[in-house]
Amino acid sequence: MPATALLKRDWQKQHVYLITYPRCRALPNLSPWSLKLETWLRIADIPFTNISNEMKKFSAKGQVPFVELNGRQIADSNIIINALKEEFGKTDMEPTDPKEKAIACAFSALAEEHLTWAIFAMRGKTGFEFLTSENGFGRYLGTGLKRRITEFMMKGTIKKRTLDRANAQGMGRHSMDELNEMSKDTLKAICIFLGDKLYFGGDKPTTLDATMFGHLAGLVYMPTHEGILTKCMKETYPNLGQFVERVKEKTLPNLSPWSLKLETWLRIAGIPFTNINSEFKKYSAKGQVPFVELNGRQIADSNFIIEALKKEFGKTDMDSTNPMEQALSRAFAALAEEHLTWATFAMRGKTGFKFTLSDDGLGRYYGTGIKRRINEFMVKRVSKRLVTDRANAQGMGRHSLDELNEIGKESLKAICIFLADKPYFGGDKPSTLDATMFGHIAGLVYMPTHEEVRCGWTILTKYVKETYPNLGQFVERIKEKYWPDWEETCRSMNMNAHHKKE
Repeated sequence: MPATALLKRDWQKQHVYLITYPRCRALPNLSPWSLKLETWLRIADIPFTNISNEMKKFSAKGQVPFVELNGRQIADSNIIINALKEEFGKTDMEPTDPKEKAIACAFSALAEEHLTWAIFAMRGKTGFEFLTSENGFGRYLGTGLKRRITEFMMKGTIKKRTLDRANAQGMGRHSMDELNEMSKDTLKAICIFLGDKLYFGGDKPTTLDATMFGHLAGLVYMPTHEGILTKCMKETYPNLGQFVERVKEKTLPNLSPWSLKLETWLRIAGIPFTNINSEFKKYSAKGQVPFVELNGRQIADSNFIIEALKKEFGKTDMDSTNPMEQALSRAFAALAEEHLTWATFAMRGKTGFKFTLSDDGLGRYYGTGIKRRINEFMVKRVSKRLVTDRANAQGMGRHSLDELNEIGKESLKAICIFLADKPYFGGDKPSTLDATMFGHIAGLVYMPTHEEVRCGWTILTKYVKETYPNLGQFVERIKEKYWPDWEETCRSMNMNAHHKKE
């Protein structure tokens, strides 16, 4: 992409610019892909700067998150991680054994393509009260009448789009009970895989750990339908909740699992970066957030961004070279991003966005008084409709909250089994899959639930912490090691608190 299309015109060479959604109080990013990507960046120890997409800036592919590196835009968390591994020489973050790579790939898909879609469908069925709350994006919606109008519009729009995408994907066609069972099975698999390891990759986090964190964190800290999956993760698979806790301590710097995933990957890869607030209106050429700008080029989609950064920074060694391990990693990444996250997304479309509009979410950006109420009203309506439409289009949004919960539980179960007792999904060290998992799981661990809604997110959060504790432990492991600025970031909403830690 030509430099003229970049969001960051005065970019620095070999510095990743991660374009993602605005920060929230409960989670660094509500997007599991953003959370996964940022987690990967932190694990990789790649310098980066977060840039808010302002809810309107997307990559050329219409995706968020995406990155810009050396004047090039890279979208899709997986593509981004692969690119960054090559660019920053982080290929050693992944296992070299083909079988281990295949397993990591499979579990990554399980988390991104299965568990996440189930959760997405659930949210599409239950609404998005959390998103418009102070813990979500509420702070960005203004106050008073303006906030109420914005909330109303966001909820309606996001819910419709979420359900449309979930239905198009297929997951949205299931009932809430079915979604819950699917999610439980997924969590069980992930729990078994994690076992008693510190990370999915073993003793050190890999890309799979970032992926798992990005998709599991939301189950722990964001509201889910009746908290079934959250309870399952915490009680039935405690290692999953411990995993999430391991990556992060208290709250999430980004509500977007993709943004959290991408930033986590940058941290794991050790790539220098600067975050830029999208301000809910800046997106990549693809219309995505997060996205990065590197060396005058914009890169969107957390996966594309990671792949591009891996090549650009020589980080290909972050992931296993073993075909089997790569396949497993891809599979589980898909399970987290394409299944679990979609189920969660669908759930939010059905339950509303109160958390997002709260001060712990994005509420602080919406002003005060009437202005805030109008913004909240508009954001809720628009966001809910958008999420519902996407979930329905994908297919997940057509499922009931109970079905979405089951789907989310199944995804978490699979991820839990895959992680087993390893410290990271990649084994002893974090890989791209770890960043992906962290980005999508952290929200399940740290995003607070909303008592006023019968939300599946609460169920999944409890499921992650209690049923699959190794996932929660994994999240904590990633958070503690690669997000030392976690609390400061969530408290001050500083997009680049990590610079002070360097």
